[in-house]
Amino acid sequence: MEINDGQNQLKNLITESSKIALCLPKTVNPDILGSATGLAGILTNLNKEVTILYCGDQAQVAEFTDFATIQDKFGEYSLTVNLDYNNTPIEKVSYVAENGVFKMVVSPIDKNFDLSKIGYEFTGPAYNLIIVIGAQKLTDLGEIYLNNEAEFKKLPLINMDTNSANEKFGTTNIVEETAPNLVSLVLAKMSVIGYFPSNNSIKAFLLGISRNNSLTTSPPIA
Repeated sequence: MEINDGQNQLKNLITESSKIALCLPKTVNPDILGSATGLAGILTNLNKEVTILYCGDQAQVAEFTDFATIQDKFGEYSLTVNLDYNNTPIEKVSYVAENGVFKMVVSPIDKNFDLSKIGYEFTGPAYNLIIVIGAQKLTDLGEIYLNNEAEFKKLPLINMDTNSANEKFGTTNIVEETAPNLVSLVLAKMSVIGYFPSNNSIKAFLLGISRNNSLTTSPPIA
């Protein structure tokens, strides 16, 4: 489902989310980085847990890591083994790894123990919302998307961009070609729904602008 109703949908998605992933394309520029880290600051001030996901050249983002958490993987997954030991006099639990096989040893235990009491579950990053900034298509995110397609399909996704080539892949698409840059787009959309930057966010936005030649250099006069 694609929803392009900007303001209400944007605010509702942010309000209803507690853990947010800001995803960036593998090829970034200071405008994208300033936008993402500035937005991360705004969302953090709203008591959201925010992580920026970027799997490109980490040297490109080094200057912006003071403003937000930036990691190169979607998150770690864990496998939990559950054992219902009610009415079972377990005294010892140990484990051993043999030839690439993990074995958990529980003793003592009745030989007629009900094996249906053993279960397992996967736990992962548990994001509520994905926000993609500055990508024209999802595959631009590289392994962040390619290794986690199922997560992208099941989570609400806000797509923010200024490029006319954007494929509008989000459940909410905020794609405005007339916006001069991503920093302006993010600031405008956040202010319209009543979210304003902290001093730290302002520093991130300004760093993005100051480091982006396309935003600070005037075109030559013909």
